[in-house]
Amino acid sequence: MFNACCCADSGRQLSQHAGEVADEASASRRSAPLTSINVRNDSFKNQNGDANDDEASREKYLTSMRKDEVRGLHPVVAEAADILGGLSDWQRSWCTEEVVSIYERGRPGDVPAAGQLLAKALRWRQQHEDILVGRRLPKWVHDCRVLTHGDEGHPLVYVCMRHQTTFCNSNDVEHFAVVMEAAVKEMPPTAQQVDWIMDFHGADFRNHLDPRVMISIGEMMQQPYRDRLRSVILVDFPFILRPMMNIALPFLPVKTRNKVYRLSADAAVNQIKEFQGHRAAQIVQQVVRENRNDTGPGALPKSLPSETHFWKSVNVGTDRLGSLAESETKGEQSRVWCARRSRELG
Repeated sequence: MFNACCCADSGRQLSQHAGEVADEASASRRSAPLTSINVRNDSFKNQNGDANDDEASREKYLTSMRKDEVRGLHPVVAEAADILGGLSDWQRSWCTEEVVSIYERGRPGDVPAAGQLLAKALRWRQQHEDILVGRRLPKWVHDCRVLTHGDEGHPLVYVCMRHQTTFCNSNDVEHFAVVMEAAVKEMPPTAQQVDWIMDFHGADFRNHLDPRVMISIGEMMQQPYRDRLRSVILVDFPFILRPMMNIALPFLPVKTRNKVYRLSADAAVNQIKEFQGHRAAQIVQQVVRENRNDTGPGALPKSLPSETHFWKSVNVGTDRLGSLAESETKGEQSRVWCARRSRELG
């Protein structure tokens, strides 16, 4: 249901942009080999002859290797490494002090439980590594973008249901993962959470009544992107979906329920002004208005706003990003802010 974006003028540029979802400084770490049990088994065989004839020695060797690997790690990370049987360099590089503190807060004072939470997140990220680092492109299923940043640096993600192109649980999850990864990677030190706007204007309800999507996205938000949402603003939330929402909300923690707002378009703009500041509110107001204009980008289903001059004119980002139009003139890449879905326009 949620999805992601970057901007590109060709398939080649899109691939480059999506590949930059992960921090450039960690490029070498992303390509590092896994320190898996299988690798350790091979090492044991090379050093100790026929390992299959001595299961006890083999297990002793693996235990020793695990202890060597976790020595010096944060206790929560060490617990996760033990659960997973080791960590890849890419997994280990993700376990920063900021990230680990999120899982400590999730299970305060209980290192084994916090380690279990972190292990689930690391396992999920390893399973989706090709998407998160840009080796494989997701199939874009919405027009969704990191629209701008607030005054304090919180990314603002906007998605309009009017522009859904396909429906598939795995596609939705992968698209959402890419946009969340992009938003988190680009957050300045002053921010640790993301604001989301889900605009239900023009939604095809046949694509929003399947609970599998929400279950999968909920799992993702509880694991690799735990505590990364500051707010979720549901704009013009339709009456037909309210029974489903009323059933789901009681099962959510109070802290999570308090992050969800059901507002009109005008009220959403005012809420963003409070959360993110005047500039972000102006951008949201313009985008929301354009998506309700039949002569605007949404009028043609095969041309999404992220592929039009209108979108480029409003998505100027922060000073650090600069003007998108200016960066295109210089032939520079605009990192991870928006992306064209990877299907040909008819």
